[in-house]
Amino acid sequence: SQPRRRPAEAVQPVQPRRPLDDGGEADPLAGERPELAQLDAQAKAARAEARAARRELLPDLTYSLNGGFDAGDFRPVGRYAGGSAIISLNIPIFNFGASRSRERQARLRSEQLDIQRELLMRQLRQEFYINRANALGAIERIRETRGFTEKHDQHLHALPHEEGNYP
Repeated sequence: SQPRRRPAEAVQPVQPRRPLDDGGEADPLAGERPELAQLDAQAKAARAEARAARRELLPDLTYSLNGGFDAGDFRPVGRYAGGSAIISLNIPIFNFGASRSRERQARLRSEQLDIQRELLMRQLRQEFYINRANALGAIERIRETRGFTEKHDQHLHALPHEEGNYP
């Protein structure tokens, strides 16, 4: 029982990253993060729930049309055919505030999710800029080390040396 592998053509190539030391600002959340997509979906569902609760307070008109026949033989179908139509009008007068309560709860849940999304965005931006600063610092240390190494090599080559003791 070996693990199943995806075909080679289904694997997406890795996109090269833009260097961080070019002075430009990269968008910290350029790709859609799954956490953000989840919060957006939950907020959308809460807003839909609020709209549904609000619609419960509106009048509701329903109709139904039916037709058929009651015969053992198809030849005299016209004599045994019939139909019906039903129309229903539902006007909500009082439901003890249940619909308004559900609407308010859904609206508050939506607001809570919007605030939670904003906090997550701030946290992700902060993590991005901290990691970016660390990477830029590492790049600068590499440059300094490279410069020191080149100066050291120049000094070593400038020193007189004896035959066979070349560094």
